[in-house]
Amino acid sequence: MKSRNAFIFLTLFLALLLPVACDDSKEPAADETAPAPTVAAAPTADLPVDADGDLLVIATDAPLPPFADFDPFGKVVGFNNAVIERVAARAGMAYEFVVTPSEGVLDNIAVGSARDFDAVMSALIIPELPPPGIAFTHPYLEVGQVVMVLVDEKTINSAADIQPGMTVGVLADSAGQDVAAALGIAETDMFATYDKPSQLVQALIDEVVDAIIIDSYAADYFARNFPEQVRIAGGEGR
Repeated sequence: MKSRNAFIFLTLFLALLLPVACDDSKEPAADETAPAPTVAAAPTADLPVDADGDLLVIATDAPLPPFADFDPFGKVVGFNNAVIERVAARAGMAYEFVVTPSEGVLDNIAVGSARDFDAVMSALIIPELPPPGIAFTHPYLEVGQVVMVLVDEKTINSAADIQPGMTVGVLADSAGQDVAAALGIAETDMFATYDKPSQLVQALIDEVVDAIIIDSYAADYFARNFPEQVRIAGGEGR
C-alpha cells in the first residue's frame, strides 16, 4: 500500500547505501497549501551490490521535468542528475542512466543479480519500510503539495477557495490526489488521468481544469518557466 503522506520523499533506492553529498544552499520552497506529516522513511542497512565494476546503472523516468529531462544530445539532465553527480563524485564511482517507466522498478531492483540496474531515482511515493531486498538512502528532497492556477485567475488564492463544481487536476495515484480527497474535493470534480507533471500543467494552460494540485518543487519550476501563464495560488506570478 502506498504512503498516504502529503510529503513525498524523492529517494535514491540503492542496493547499497552511498554517502550522500550535501549542499548548504537550499532550493526556494513554495508555500504549502495543506499540512503534511514530518515522519520520513528511515535509511536502511547496507545491502551487497553487484554493480559492473565501479559503474552504477541508475533507472529513471524521463522526460519528467524538473527531475529528469533530455538535453539536445539526449543526455539525461535535471535535478536527479545533479544529485547523483555529486554522490558519485564522493563515492568515486561512474554512473549512467537507463530511462524506463517507474512502474515495476522496485520489483526489478529487488531480484538481486538478475536485475537490470543497480539503483532507482524516480518520483515515487515510498513506503515507510522498504520492500525486501531494497535499501533506502537518506531522503534528499522533501516537498509538499500546492495549488497552481492560471496567472490571471482571481478567485482561487488558496486551497480554501476551491468550491464545489470547480475542476481540479491531479496526477494519477499521487500525493496530490490524496490531498485533494482530504480537502473534500468530490471525485466528479477531480481529474486524475495525468501521469506526468507537464501533462498536468498543460491541462491547466488549456483550461481543461480550473486548478491543479502538484508538488511544490515542480510547481516552482513551472511557475519560473511559464510566468505569463501559471502561478502558485497565493503568489503574484512573475
